[in-house]
Amino acid sequence: MKTLFKTLLLLTCITSCNISFGQDSASIESKTTSRRNINFNEKDTQKRESILKVLMGTDQLEIAIRGELTAGKLVIEIYDSNNTKRERFTVENIVDTKKNLNGHSKKNDETVLGEITKKFSSPIYGEWIVKITTTNAVGTLGIYYISKKLFKKD
Repeated sequence: MKTLFKTLLLLTCITSCNISFGQDSASIESKTTSRRNINFNEKDTQKRESILKVLMGTDQLEIAIRGELTAGKLVIEIYDSNNTKRERFTVENIVDTKKNLNGHSKKNDETVLGEITKKFSSPIYGEWIVKITTTNAVGTLGIYYISKKLFKKD
């Protein structure tokens, strides 16, 4: 699970480097990244929010979300600073428990993985919100923010 997580991060970095090298030599790129990891335990059911402050003049905002569930449902919604829903993403594991031959419940050994990456050009500045709603969820969620700004060389 950690290897897949590191691979996703490495691919994001490689992609970002390729974009940077392709830029006009008369400009400089400034990039800010942050990451938030959330664990859901014991059939978690609640609502959470993750807030990202987008600065004025940001040229590109990239939000990558990766959810892994062994039980339950996870709904992610991305809202811009005008409170307009920009994206909705759902991960659900519909097999929570299995029965053994004696009719007793046994732990689910299935993991469902869902990933999405959204890029927003010239995003509206202000507070963007990622709303997280869990229903009987057991698993992890990773949210990555990459904000880019280009500066012209004099």
